[in-house]
Amino acid sequence: MNIAVFLSNISYPLGKALFDGIQAASTETGDRLVCLLGSPVVRDRHYPMYKLALGSDIDGLIIYGGGMGQFVSEDELAGFLKIFAEKPILNVGYKVEGFNNLGIDNYSGMKEIILHLAAVHGHRNIAFVRGPEHHPESMERLRAYKDVLEMYNIPFDQDLVIPGDFSPESGRASAGPLIRLLAKKRITAAAFACDTMAAASIREMTRRGVSVPHDLAAVAFDNSDEAISHLPGLTTIDQRIHNLGREALFRMREIVRDKVSTMDVTMSVKSVFRDSCGCIPDMIRRVTEASSEREHSGIPLHPRILSKLNPEDQQQMETLLQSDLRGKTKNSFIEYLSTNRDVTDFFNSSAPGGFPLRRFQDYISDYRLHYKDSSRKELRDGMDHILHQLRVFIHMQTEYAMTNRRVQADHLMRTMNMISNEFISASGFEEIKKLLDYHLHSYKIESCGISLLDRKDYKEYSVEYLFPPFQKIIQIPFRYSTQRMIPDELYPFLKKGKSLMLRPLFARNQYWGFMYFLFEEKLSVNDGVFMESLSSQIASSLYQIQLMQERNKAEENLLKAYSGLEEANRQLSDLSFRDELTGLYNRRGFMELAGAKLAECRSSDCNFLLLYGDLDGLKIINDCYGHKEGDYAIKSIASIIQTCCRDSDIIARLGGDEFVALIPGVPVHYKEILKERLKHSEEELNRTHDKQFDISCSFGMILRSDAPDDELPSLMARADKLLYANKRVKKQAKK
Repeated sequence: MNIAVFLSNISYPLGKALFDGIQAASTETGDRLVCLLGSPVVRDRHYPMYKLALGSDIDGLIIYGGGMGQFVSEDELAGFLKIFAEKPILNVGYKVEGFNNLGIDNYSGMKEIILHLAAVHGHRNIAFVRGPEHHPESMERLRAYKDVLEMYNIPFDQDLVIPGDFSPESGRASAGPLIRLLAKKRITAAAFACDTMAAASIREMTRRGVSVPHDLAAVAFDNSDEAISHLPGLTTIDQRIHNLGREALFRMREIVRDKVSTMDVTMSVKSVFRDSCGCIPDMIRRVTEASSEREHSGIPLHPRILSKLNPEDQQQMETLLQSDLRGKTKNSFIEYLSTNRDVTDFFNSSAPGGFPLRRFQDYISDYRLHYKDSSRKELRDGMDHILHQLRVFIHMQTEYAMTNRRVQADHLMRTMNMISNEFISASGFEEIKKLLDYHLHSYKIESCGISLLDRKDYKEYSVEYLFPPFQKIIQIPFRYSTQRMIPDELYPFLKKGKSLMLRPLFARNQYWGFMYFLFEEKLSVNDGVFMESLSSQIASSLYQIQLMQERNKAEENLLKAYSGLEEANRQLSDLSFRDELTGLYNRRGFMELAGAKLAECRSSDCNFLLLYGDLDGLKIINDCYGHKEGDYAIKSIASIIQTCCRDSDIIARLGGDEFVALIPGVPVHYKEILKERLKHSEEELNRTHDKQFDISCSFGMILRSDAPDDELPSLMARADKLLYANKRVKKQAKK
């Protein structure tokens, strides 16, 4: 079967332990698991990634409602479940009407642990740190607290109920009110609705000088890793969350197979007594309790240990233990424990919901209980010697395990800091792929993929798989449709024991898509933290890349607009500086440019020539042949002047039939050269064009060296006089 599992996260112990149980059961059944790690259900939020589970290839859904419904009411969680009602659903956690439910006995468990405070330790003034008000499991635990008070005729006092929400932050916040109540001698004990709040509160109280259990006794609920590893050890209720996960998969198979629609199963819990309530922990009490009724026909190794090892290791350990006890060998049992990889891996592995130190101590207790009453002194002495060695071995393995965890946590922190810093500077999706390819080889992830939502069509995703360099499985991107949850390309790799995990890419209220993680080994909490942090970093990087792209596009548009503005300004400048008919400068353009050029000539003591021209007979051409022909004559003279001058010379039409040109850097005889060029060009024009009239222009020229005053207006006036003198000569010559 293909089973989808909805979890809010696996970086917290309960979610991880539940999934470990589901995964362990799937290795027995051969079912394929797809775990969707989203967020807790929040009012008015859409869940596009979860809706992938509606694909035709998904046979059933296991939804951890107890974790996902942390911040909403039962009705709101029911509304979320109804989205997927077309599929067989098993809700794990508190009961939701109308759905198949698998949960634990919250009421009996909480009642038992608070009764322990009252009946065994005599506490009557007990505070209660509750969970969220709307959460049914939280309310069941609060109801148990109230009923215990009623059993002992203790009035309920609302001031002794401290609000919380199952988070470590709310646990820390509860420390202040508890300390104040303790100072007023209103309480002697506190019950917490979960271990997470209890551990955070006790740490904060310890920091502020309150000792648990000497100043304040404490009990909790869950028996998570925090309870097991906490000092003092937390007296709590064991949910057996790993077993709950295993049961969830088996029940899901039953629901699918038998089409069950009314399942309602409640699993039992058990009390675990440790230091925080003032008890001697169970493991110590078991060692000290007498067991005179037990008789040993032989000296077997305890089956609790043997059942966890393979038959070869079982037989070998039993043989070596018997040999050491009878003096045939020395230290062979402990040497085997120290050198056999399977055995040391077993000791160092994390059992469901357990911490290695606790299991090691339990094993010592089991050994002692089995060998304590032996009538043969040499066997008791041999057992004491082996127990001493075993304690040293356990201590060393525990030190190793704890150091290894610290090293892994430090490695995770360094890796995430490195990834965070590198992703901040990522300029595009290709760079993100390279960073992932570089970093993923350090973790148990066999391959991963990024699926980006097609913004134009929310029913399709563009999926591209990325791989660690050591194992490339799929090498081509493909389109992914919401009609199927598991792409065909992945089916060959979802073998027995492998699982697929999805994390949404969500940043700044934008849903980008999701990440696939394909893995085979059981994940640690650090692996869960890594996947969650990685997907958050990628989502933030995608958001940042989008901002960068939008900024670059805005800058590009701004640059285009600026270029367009420059072009428009140039055109406007041309309009204000240029003559529209001829393309020459106009009077304004000439006066500004020629004035600047004259200043240069003065500073460099450079000679120049000023040319002034007037088109002959323009009025007659306009009157006789029309203004179109007049314009032709004006443009023809403009072209002649341009042809005879240089590109660097400043040429203008002053208006009507008048032209002017400033020609810098010329010798004194250049005036005669220019006259000949102009005359030849006019003759060539009149010879070749097919007009009924000739075109000519009268010119006046003055060199700077010939003028007493080199100011531009003065030079133009002198050139103008010379022009009209030449025009009169032309008229007289025609007569």
